[in-house]
Amino acid sequence: MANIGYFLEYRYWESAVQLLKYQLTLKKMNRHFNRLSMFYYEAVQASASKIEREAYFEKRIASNLFYGLEQEFAVRPYLLPKSNLGLRRYKFLSYPMRLLYYSVGLYLVELSQEFLIEHKALHPNIHSWYGGNLAFNLNTKALEIAYQRVWYKPHYSNFRKTVRQNIAQDTPNKIVFHLDIQNYYDEIDVQRLLGYLTEFIKPSIQQGANFDAVTKRELQYFFEFLGLGRGGIPQTDNDIVSSYIGHLYMIFGDIFIEEEILCFRDKIKAYKVIRYMDDVYISIALDSATKPVEKETLIHDLASRISDCLYERLGLRLNYKTKVFWLSNPQELNELKKNLKKVSQNYQIEDEENDEHPVNKLSNIFVQLCSDQSDDEKSWTQITAENADFWLWISVYLRESASHFLFYYHSDQYNICTTY
Repeated sequence: MANIGYFLEYRYWESAVQLLKYQLTLKKMNRHFNRLSMFYYEAVQASASKIEREAYFEKRIASNLFYGLEQEFAVRPYLLPKSNLGLRRYKFLSYPMRLLYYSVGLYLVELSQEFLIEHKALHPNIHSWYGGNLAFNLNTKALEIAYQRVWYKPHYSNFRKTVRQNIAQDTPNKIVFHLDIQNYYDEIDVQRLLGYLTEFIKPSIQQGANFDAVTKRELQYFFEFLGLGRGGIPQTDNDIVSSYIGHLYMIFGDIFIEEEILCFRDKIKAYKVIRYMDDVYISIALDSATKPVEKETLIHDLASRISDCLYERLGLRLNYKTKVFWLSNPQELNELKKNLKKVSQNYQIEDEENDEHPVNKLSNIFVQLCSDQSDDEKSWTQITAENADFWLWISVYLRESASHFLFYYHSDQYNICTTY
């Protein structure tokens, strides 16, 4: 019987350790990294040195033993509020589980690296970012670790700048779609992702990485285990790997969107697909000779085709916040510009410029958790039970220093006290 060691080499584990350690060093200079998971990892790291060794990897990881060590390789769900009073599903991963997830993610980084480089050259009208730039040195096969590769702000700023510059050009005949994808991380279909990687990545690269039916089966099972049977990929604090996998999945969305746009190439003078993770802007410059009625019909048809293709080919749904902006309309142009001044709700919680007082933030969280009844029609009692680990986040958040932090929590269901 195969196991995860069939494709996952120890060097990915080493790279995962280096990446997480580097993120921990950034806690002192950037409060974006002062999050629940990072406090915990920093506290246990000093006493967890044996986890980094190859013997640990071979015994617990490569052999699939970790599947039976649920306390050591823990995955704990909790909820965080969105700015619109909804709830976002987060997961807390124990230290070795985070390293394992990073290792698997870095395997996918190296597998897809050449494909992404070529994709950028082949699709000059697609501009996409994900909040980092993970990559391996092609000569040494070492993970390249640097501040700009794990810090989201420059990439997010470039995304917003690119959208602004684009809408400032040739606005009279330009239309902008802003796509808002519903529950993006939860809806990522790992089986589809692996299928598209098989289709788009060179066979020689797949062979060199042991990316075959056995590996794909192991990867799919691992993500099912990580998702606690719910599917998707996890959202966790400061998780550059989930950002990368989410970006990789939506790369195929970019390609499919471009295919739909090109179906109308005789009417479209120019176009751009500009994306940050699942935040997508599509600008369409129409031929000035196109009649108003034809414009309306074309945009309606294109919007429908994009919506249908994202659902049929990626299983993604657009929500009610998806909108079309006609830039010839001053009111809609101003509305679009105002939207671009806002920080995406995905980054309001983590943005380093958010100076909301901790007490006020916690108060708002309590209010939102208590008032929200729309999460799969759960009652407050059900939400509280599911969100038991959320109280851990509160206890960590209120501490001024992690230097003497101990992470203990006991109940009938949970035990995150782990000794290495």
